[in-house]
Amino acid sequence: MKSLALAVLLVLAATMAAAQTAKPSIGDEGPAFVAGIAFGHDTYHYRFDNPSRFNTPDTVPHFFEQNSSVNAAWLRGRARYHFAGRTWETEAGVAPPMTGVGEDYDTFFNPDGNIILYGTTAETSAFSFSASQTVELGRFKGFHARVGYSYRRDRAEYHDSESTTTMTRPPSRTGFWNTGRETTISDVHEVRIGVSRRIGLTDRWQARLVTDLSPATLARLTTVLPDKYPGQPVVFIAKAVALDASIEVSCRRDSVAFGVITRYTGALNYSAANLFTRQGFHIGGHVGF
Repeated sequence: MKSLALAVLLVLAATMAAAQTAKPSIGDEGPAFVAGIAFGHDTYHYRFDNPSRFNTPDTVPHFFEQNSSVNAAWLRGRARYHFAGRTWETEAGVAPPMTGVGEDYDTFFNPDGNIILYGTTAETSAFSFSASQTVELGRFKGFHARVGYSYRRDRAEYHDSESTTTMTRPPSRTGFWNTGRETTISDVHEVRIGVSRRIGLTDRWQARLVTDLSPATLARLTTVLPDKYPGQPVVFIAKAVALDASIEVSCRRDSVAFGVITRYTGALNYSAANLFTRQGFHIGGHVGF
Protein backbone atom coordinates (compact mmCIF):
# COMPACT_ATOMS: atom_id res chain seq x y z
CA MET A 1 0.00 0.00 0.00
CA LYS A 2 2.80 2.44 0.87
CA SER A 3 4.61 1.95 -2.45
CA LEU A 4 1.40 2.45 -4.43
CA ALA A 5 0.46 5.58 -2.48
CA LEU A 6 4.00 6.95 -2.87
CA ALA A 7 3.90 6.41 -6.63
CA VAL A 8 0.58 8.29 -6.86
CA LEU A 9 1.93 11.20 -4.81
CA LEU A 10 5.14 11.42 -6.83
CA VAL A 11 3.33 11.48 -10.16
CA LEU A 12 0.78 14.04 -8.97
CA ALA A 13 3.52 16.22 -7.48
CA ALA A 14 5.52 16.09 -10.70
CA THR A 15 2.43 16.99 -12.71
CA MET A 16 1.57 19.98 -10.54
CA ALA A 17 5.16 21.20 -10.47
CA ALA A 18 5.39 20.96 -14.23
CA ALA A 19 2.12 22.81 -14.60
CA GLN A 20 3.48 25.70 -12.56
CA THR A 21 6.77 26.00 -14.45
CA ALA A 22 5.82 24.87 -17.95
CA LYS A 23 6.49 26.99 -20.96
CA PRO A 24 3.60 27.69 -23.28
CA SER A 25 2.48 24.59 -25.15
CA ILE A 26 3.92 24.28 -28.62
CA GLY A 27 0.47 23.23 -29.80
CA ASP A 28 1.52 19.72 -30.75
CA GLU A 29 -0.44 16.70 -29.52
CA GLY A 30 2.56 14.51 -30.19
CA PRO A 31 3.11 11.87 -32.87
CA ALA A 32 0.09 10.00 -34.17
CA PHE A 33 1.94 6.70 -34.00
CA VAL A 34 4.90 5.52 -31.94
CA ALA A 35 6.70 2.18 -31.73
CA GLY A 36 9.56 1.11 -29.54
CA ILE A 37 11.06 -1.26 -27.02
CA ALA A 38 10.94 -1.19 -23.22
CA PHE A 39 12.75 -3.19 -20.56
CA GLY A 40 11.05 -3.96 -17.29
CA HIS A 41 10.64 -6.11 -14.21
CA ASP A 42 7.18 -7.43 -13.33
CA THR A 43 5.93 -9.40 -10.35
CA TYR A 44 2.47 -10.58 -9.37
CA HIS A 45 1.07 -12.47 -6.42
CA TYR A 46 -2.18 -14.42 -5.99
CA ARG A 47 -3.57 -15.94 -2.81
CA PHE A 48 -6.88 -17.78 -2.47
CA ASP A 49 -8.56 -19.53 0.47
CA ASN A 50 -10.53 -22.68 -0.25
CA PRO A 51 -11.14 -25.90 1.72
CA SER A 52 -8.99 -28.80 0.56
CA ARG A 53 -7.24 -31.82 2.04
CA PHE A 54 -3.85 -33.44 2.42
CA ASN A 55 -4.15 -37.07 3.57
CA THR A 56 -7.40 -36.40 5.43
CA PRO A 57 -10.88 -37.86 4.74
CA ASP A 58 -12.54 -34.44 4.96
CA THR A 59 -11.56 -31.00 3.72
CA VAL A 60 -9.59 -28.71 6.03
CA PRO A 61 -8.78 -24.97 6.01
CA HIS A 62 -6.35 -24.33 3.18
CA PHE A 63 -4.93 -21.55 1.05
CA PHE A 64 -2.62 -21.50 -1.95
CA GLU A 65 -0.30 -18.85 -3.29
CA GLN A 66 1.20 -18.30 -6.71
CA ASN A 67 3.96 -15.82 -7.50
CA SER A 68 5.64 -14.81 -10.73
CA SER A 69 8.74 -12.71 -11.36
CA VAL A 70 9.98 -11.86 -14.86
CA ASN A 71 12.50 -9.55 -16.48
CA ALA A 72 11.35 -8.91 -20.02
CA ALA A 73 11.85 -6.84 -23.15
CA TRP A 74 8.56 -5.44 -24.47
CA LEU A 75 7.75 -4.41 -28.03
CA ARG A 76 5.13 -1.64 -27.87
CA GLY A 77 3.09 0.42 -30.28
CA ARG A 78 0.65 3.29 -29.69
CA ALA A 79 -1.72 5.07 -32.07
CA ARG A 80 -3.59 8.34 -31.46
CA TYR A 81 -6.49 9.36 -33.69
CA HIS A 82 -9.70 11.38 -33.79
CA PHE A 83 -13.15 9.84 -34.12
CA ALA A 84 -16.66 11.09 -33.34
CA GLY A 85 -15.29 14.36 -32.06
CA ARG A 86 -13.01 12.69 -29.52
CA THR A 87 -9.33 11.83 -29.28
CA TRP A 88 -8.72 8.11 -28.93
CA GLU A 89 -5.57 6.18 -28.08
CA THR A 90 -4.87 2.51 -28.69
CA GLU A 91 -1.80 0.82 -27.26
CA ALA A 92 -0.54 -2.77 -27.45
CA GLY A 93 2.57 -4.59 -26.33
CA VAL A 94 4.06 -8.05 -26.40
CA ALA A 95 6.93 -9.59 -24.46
CA PRO A 96 8.47 -12.48 -26.44
CA PRO A 97 9.01 -15.73 -24.51
CA MET A 98 11.52 -15.34 -21.71
CA THR A 99 12.69 -17.22 -18.61
CA GLY A 100 11.09 -16.28 -15.31
CA VAL A 101 10.58 -17.67 -11.82
CA GLY A 102 7.29 -19.11 -10.59
CA GLU A 103 6.17 -20.26 -7.15
CA ASP A 104 3.17 -22.45 -6.36
CA TYR A 105 2.58 -23.38 -2.69
CA ASP A 106 -0.34 -24.89 -0.76
CA THR A 107 -0.79 -24.59 3.01
CA PHE A 108 -3.07 -27.04 4.88
CA PHE A 109 -4.23 -26.79 8.50
CA ASN A 110 -5.03 -30.34 9.56
CA PRO A 111 -7.30 -31.10 12.57
CA ASP A 112 -4.39 -32.61 14.60
CA GLY A 113 -2.57 -29.25 14.50
CA ASN A 114 -0.21 -30.28 11.73
CA ILE A 115 0.49 -27.42 9.29
CA ILE A 116 1.59 -28.70 5.91
CA LEU A 117 3.33 -26.60 3.25
CA TYR A 118 3.57 -28.24 -0.16
CA GLY A 119 4.80 -26.74 -3.40
CA THR A 120 7.61 -25.75 -5.72
CA THR A 121 9.79 -22.89 -6.92
CA ALA A 122 10.71 -23.35 -10.57
CA GLU A 123 11.99 -21.68 -13.68
CA THR A 124 9.22 -20.81 -16.10
CA SER A 125 8.85 -20.06 -19.77
CA ALA A 126 6.77 -16.88 -19.71
CA PHE A 127 4.90 -14.95 -22.38
CA SER A 128 3.00 -11.67 -21.89
CA PHE A 129 0.63 -9.51 -23.92
CA SER A 130 -1.18 -6.27 -23.14
CA ALA A 131 -3.65 -3.93 -24.89
CA SER A 132 -5.51 -0.80 -23.88
CA GLN A 133 -8.04 1.64 -25.32
CA THR A 134 -8.69 5.14 -23.95
CA VAL A 135 -10.74 8.15 -25.01
CA GLU A 136 -10.46 11.76 -23.91
CA LEU A 137 -13.56 13.22 -22.28
CA GLY A 138 -12.48 16.85 -22.10
CA ARG A 139 -9.79 19.31 -21.14
CA PHE A 140 -9.40 21.65 -18.19
CA LYS A 141 -6.43 24.00 -17.70
CA GLY A 142 -4.17 21.80 -19.81
CA PHE A 143 -5.24 18.50 -18.23
CA HIS A 144 -6.99 15.89 -20.37
CA ALA A 145 -9.56 13.72 -18.57
CA ARG A 146 -9.73 10.17 -19.98
CA VAL A 147 -11.40 6.82 -19.46
CA GLY A 148 -10.48 3.46 -20.87
CA TYR A 149 -10.05 -0.27 -20.62
CA SER A 150 -6.87 -2.32 -20.30
CA TYR A 151 -6.20 -6.03 -20.60
CA ARG A 152 -3.06 -8.00 -19.81
CA ARG A 153 -2.31 -11.71 -20.05
CA ASP A 154 0.71 -13.47 -18.52
CA ARG A 155 1.22 -17.14 -19.29
CA ALA A 156 3.90 -19.24 -17.56
CA GLU A 157 4.82 -22.87 -18.16
CA TYR A 158 6.67 -24.46 -15.25
CA HIS A 159 9.87 -26.41 -15.88
CA ASP A 160 10.70 -29.60 -14.01
CA SER A 161 11.76 -28.77 -10.46
CA GLU A 162 12.02 -30.05 -6.90
CA SER A 163 8.77 -30.03 -4.96
CA THR A 164 8.92 -30.06 -1.16
CA THR A 165 6.58 -31.00 1.68
CA THR A 166 7.14 -29.44 5.11
CA MET A 167 5.19 -30.52 8.21
CA THR A 168 5.10 -29.19 11.77
CA ARG A 169 3.85 -32.36 13.57
CA PRO A 170 6.26 -34.01 13.64
CA PRO A 171 8.70 -31.51 12.12
CA SER A 172 9.87 -32.87 8.76
CA ARG A 173 10.82 -31.88 5.24
CA THR A 174 10.83 -34.13 2.18
CA GLY A 175 11.33 -33.44 -1.50
CA PHE A 176 11.05 -35.08 -4.90
CA TRP A 177 11.77 -34.18 -8.51
CA ASN A 178 8.49 -33.03 -10.01
CA THR A 179 8.02 -33.62 -13.74
CA GLY A 180 4.28 -32.93 -13.71
CA ARG A 181 3.18 -30.34 -16.24
CA GLU A 182 1.84 -27.02 -14.93
CA THR A 183 0.75 -23.85 -16.70
CA THR A 184 -0.58 -20.70 -15.06
CA ILE A 185 -2.47 -17.94 -16.87
CA SER A 186 -3.09 -14.53 -15.32
CA ASP A 187 -5.77 -12.39 -17.03
CA VAL A 188 -6.17 -8.86 -15.67
CA HIS A 189 -9.00 -6.54 -16.77
CA GLU A 190 -8.97 -2.87 -15.75
CA VAL A 191 -11.57 -0.13 -16.19
CA ARG A 192 -9.51 3.06 -15.96
CA ILE A 193 -10.11 6.72 -15.22
CA GLY A 194 -7.27 9.21 -15.36
CA VAL A 195 -5.66 12.42 -16.54
CA SER A 196 -2.84 13.32 -18.88
CA ARG A 197 -0.92 16.51 -19.54
CA ARG A 198 1.43 17.39 -22.38
CA ILE A 199 3.93 20.15 -21.63
CA GLY A 200 6.09 22.08 -24.10
CA LEU A 201 9.60 22.27 -22.65
CA THR A 202 11.27 23.97 -25.64
CA ASP A 203 10.47 24.37 -29.32
CA ARG A 204 11.45 20.74 -29.87
CA TRP A 205 11.10 19.04 -26.51
CA GLN A 206 7.91 17.89 -24.83
CA ALA A 207 6.97 16.01 -21.68
CA ARG A 208 3.81 13.96 -21.20
CA LEU A 209 2.55 12.79 -17.82
CA VAL A 210 -0.24 10.21 -17.50
CA THR A 211 -1.92 8.81 -14.40
CA ASP A 212 -4.64 6.16 -14.71
CA LEU A 213 -6.46 4.63 -11.74
CA SER A 214 -8.53 1.46 -11.95
CA PRO A 215 -10.83 1.05 -8.95
CA ALA A 216 -12.49 -1.89 -10.75
CA THR A 217 -9.73 -4.38 -11.55
CA LEU A 218 -10.61 -8.03 -12.13
CA ALA A 219 -7.79 -10.59 -11.96
CA ARG A 220 -8.42 -14.16 -13.09
CA LEU A 221 -5.94 -16.94 -12.35
CA THR A 222 -6.17 -20.20 -14.30
CA THR A 223 -3.98 -23.14 -13.30
CA VAL A 224 -3.71 -26.02 -15.76
CA LEU A 225 -2.44 -29.36 -14.38
CA PRO A 226 -3.10 -31.88 -17.19
CA ASP A 227 -1.39 -34.79 -15.42
CA LYS A 228 -3.24 -34.25 -12.12
CA TYR A 229 -6.57 -32.81 -13.28
CA PRO A 230 -6.93 -33.67 -16.99
CA GLY A 231 -9.36 -31.35 -18.74
CA GLN A 232 -10.17 -29.51 -15.48
CA PRO A 233 -8.45 -26.13 -15.22
CA VAL A 234 -8.58 -24.54 -11.77
CA VAL A 235 -9.95 -20.98 -11.92
CA PHE A 236 -10.06 -18.31 -9.22
CA ILE A 237 -10.99 -14.61 -9.38
CA ALA A 238 -9.77 -11.66 -7.31
CA LYS A 239 -10.65 -7.95 -7.30
CA ALA A 240 -8.17 -5.13 -6.82
CA VAL A 241 -7.43 -1.44 -7.32
CA ALA A 242 -4.67 -0.66 -9.83
CA LEU A 243 -2.49 2.27 -10.89
CA ASP A 244 -0.64 2.96 -14.12
CA ALA A 245 1.58 6.08 -14.18
CA SER A 246 4.10 7.19 -16.80
CA ILE A 247 6.40 10.08 -17.68
CA GLU A 248 7.42 10.47 -21.33
CA VAL A 249 9.93 12.94 -22.79
CA SER A 250 10.22 13.35 -26.56
CA CYS A 251 12.06 15.46 -29.10
CA ARG A 252 10.67 16.29 -32.53
CA ARG A 253 12.83 16.75 -35.60
CA ASP A 254 10.75 17.67 -38.61
CA SER A 255 8.07 14.97 -38.86
CA VAL A 256 9.87 12.41 -36.66
CA ALA A 257 9.83 12.28 -32.85
CA PHE A 258 12.18 10.36 -30.57
CA GLY A 259 11.30 9.69 -26.96
CA VAL A 260 11.97 7.85 -23.72
CA ILE A 261 9.33 6.71 -21.24
CA THR A 262 9.31 5.36 -17.70
CA ARG A 263 6.25 3.56 -16.34
CA TYR A 264 5.08 2.18 -13.03
CA THR A 265 2.20 -0.27 -12.65
CA GLY A 266 0.79 -1.55 -9.39
CA ALA A 267 -2.24 -3.30 -7.94
CA LEU A 268 -3.48 -3.91 -4.41
CA ASN A 269 -6.21 -6.24 -3.19
CA TYR A 270 -9.54 -5.36 -1.63
CA SER A 271 -9.57 -8.38 0.71
CA ALA A 272 -7.10 -10.89 2.13
CA ALA A 273 -9.21 -13.92 1.21
CA ASN A 274 -8.96 -13.51 -2.57
CA LEU A 275 -5.82 -11.53 -3.14
CA PHE A 276 -4.06 -10.10 -6.18
CA THR A 277 -1.10 -7.73 -6.05
CA ARG A 278 1.25 -6.60 -8.80
CA GLN A 279 4.21 -4.31 -9.37
CA GLY A 280 6.06 -3.40 -12.54
CA PHE A 281 8.76 -0.92 -13.52
CA HIS A 282 9.53 -0.24 -17.19
CA ILE A 283 11.84 2.09 -19.11
CA GLY A 284 12.15 2.29 -22.87
CA GLY A 285 12.58 4.33 -26.01
CA HIS A 286 10.50 4.86 -29.12
CA VAL A 287 10.25 6.63 -32.44
CA GLY A 288 7.08 8.29 -33.69
CA PHE A 289 5.56 9.93 -36.74
